[in-house]
Amino acid sequence: MKPWVVDAKDIEPEDLDQFSGQLLHLNNQIADFLDPVTTEEVLVIAPKGFGKTLLLKAKRQSMRERYRTILPERALVDKPSANPDLMSHREYGSVRETEAYWKALWSIALTLAVEKHLGICPELSGPLEKVVRNENLRSACDLFTSLLAFSRDAYFTAFKDYVTHLLPVFRRIHTSVAMFIDNIDEYFEDFLASDLVEGDEQRGIYRSYWHFAQVGIALAARDLHAINNHVKIFASIRKEVFQRSFLGNPLGLQLAGSALDLQYSHEDLLEIIRKNIEVERKRSLVEPAARDAWVRFFGHDATRIVHQSTGDEESVGAFWIRHTFRRPRDIAFIGRDLAAIDPRRRTRQAVRQQITRSAAAIAQGVITEMSPHLPQFDREILFRLIRSNVIARSELEGLSAQYDRLFSNKQGGSDPVPCHVFANMFKIGLLGYVGIHPETAELVQYFRYPGEVPLDRDDVLPDAEHFLIHPSLDLVIGSYGPGYFRHLDKLNVIGAERPWRVAREIQFVLKGDVRGLGAILQDPVAGASFPTFFAEAVNECGRDVAVAYASDGDAVLLVDPNPRQVVMAALALRQRLLRSAYGCDIRFGGDAGFVEISGEGADARARTGLSLMVAARLEPHAAPGTILVTGQFVDAWRELLGASGLHTRPVEPHEVPELRESDGRFDLAKPSGEAPMLRRLRVIDGPDSVGYPGISRPHE
Repeated sequence: MKPWVVDAKDIEPEDLDQFSGQLLHLNNQIADFLDPVTTEEVLVIAPKGFGKTLLLKAKRQSMRERYRTILPERALVDKPSANPDLMSHREYGSVRETEAYWKALWSIALTLAVEKHLGICPELSGPLEKVVRNENLRSACDLFTSLLAFSRDAYFTAFKDYVTHLLPVFRRIHTSVAMFIDNIDEYFEDFLASDLVEGDEQRGIYRSYWHFAQVGIALAARDLHAINNHVKIFASIRKEVFQRSFLGNPLGLQLAGSALDLQYSHEDLLEIIRKNIEVERKRSLVEPAARDAWVRFFGHDATRIVHQSTGDEESVGAFWIRHTFRRPRDIAFIGRDLAAIDPRRRTRQAVRQQITRSAAAIAQGVITEMSPHLPQFDREILFRLIRSNVIARSELEGLSAQYDRLFSNKQGGSDPVPCHVFANMFKIGLLGYVGIHPETAELVQYFRYPGEVPLDRDDVLPDAEHFLIHPSLDLVIGSYGPGYFRHLDKLNVIGAERPWRVAREIQFVLKGDVRGLGAILQDPVAGASFPTFFAEAVNECGRDVAVAYASDGDAVLLVDPNPRQVVMAALALRQRLLRSAYGCDIRFGGDAGFVEISGEGADARARTGLSLMVAARLEPHAAPGTILVTGQFVDAWRELLGASGLHTRPVEPHEVPELRESDGRFDLAKPSGEAPMLRRLRVIDGPDSVGYPGISRPHE
């Protein structure tokens, strides 16, 4: 089975069982729905891209042994086609502006489809007689489309025949029948996106039909099931419709009880990725023999993504999901693009770039597919106005007013038009905000899931101080104004449910490695005792810094917000080593930046942060007895403590021959295709360099 299926339409009927067995992720919700015994949930509610069609198809397959008749006959699901014939809407007046009309229309179409298939249609007169005699009209969706074209009088005549003739026959059906209806939303959206609708007023009417048509089938399916429980009608409904109509309907709770409200957690999305990796062809894997699926697909180096601007580090899976709208379709779209990268070139940089490019395409697609519901949304005007991925509320209000003026001017108007452009962004998940977590009272980034916000409301923006641009839009907005990238937030990585930092404390990092350990290990007694000695020395010398621990018997990590403290700990540790019976030396690499620390005291550990990587990469290039640090380490020291007491010298290229130098900066990137990691380098030679007379420089 080929992985990374973006659209359920791409799955052939003969492949569906294999897909369900290998790739379909069965969380508890989905597993219960697909159980052939479960028939209470007849509505699949979700936004676009959540797999509604796939689940309806899989549900049909699961019911093959239990239901004698499954409709439609020649397809897995029934879908409306062509454009709805609504030219007579003026004749109807307000009739079509009610849920009752659409419920009646679907009730007629559904009962007629079942009775025509079973060959039990009663004698009818008037408009329905022609429909019954037309053998080309057999599916519920074709019948629905035909009924839409009825005149007002013909509709009322048809409804009378439904009540008088069709419904009594339907009550007497004892054969088990299951019917599957899909894509009602797209039927009307395609019409709205076409040139057949003229004027904002007419477009607004047809947008209401988009809602009513979906509510109508939900109400009809529920009523028909109550009339005859031998007939099950399964249908897909957009989440936006549920938010607007079902929750305001007196039958809302009953309808919700008949619905699968499809949701995916972060863990569900990770599992979807893992399942697709499991069926990847061997030639598409970076490390085919690796036990871990992520390493197999990405290789060890590309399983973590480091953010240069903030110093944060996250797993590639988290980075992947953060750039989506948390829809399985987005996950598969990005996965397909990543799989297309030659495994030999699937480096961390290549993965990062591809995910951001694919995410930009997804964001553009979301705007396009939601355009029927976004009147007065002009991405070119809007994206030229946005200068940063974090927007203060006062700035947002100014940008909104500016957009209204520009939009009106573009349309040839003189007065600003209230477009609610940022409310529209918020509705479809492109705009988030900083809010307070209800349980922890901490600041958290929130992005609404697709479908959570009704599309017909404009008063949806929360009362927040800061609003956030979805990361999938970064490349899109940056293409309109490159200055956008210079103004990305330096404290926070933007993403749903990530913590929000008002301020961050810079940490100073030194990564050390003992030199001369080989000679020690040649002595069995010294080799056995050194790791314990070294760990105790690290604990003693690092007792005044935030993080100090030994690892691998000869490595040490020191982290503290005070640079003098961390350097003094390093110098004290070197003195202990030089004066010990082991007579060995140590070297350090250092950087400054944001580091995530967990635990306290002796249990404190540095978890993630770009500075940890930089220090680790710098350490092998330091000469024994020296502390080799970045220019950022020195600059941050001087900004915090002033320049007095700190003496460093620049590094000469011959001192670090394995690092490529360019205009005074040295590249710490791995030679495997990583983006350049250019840093200025300085050397702290010893105690005198930091004004620490308490330790004399040893004789070397």
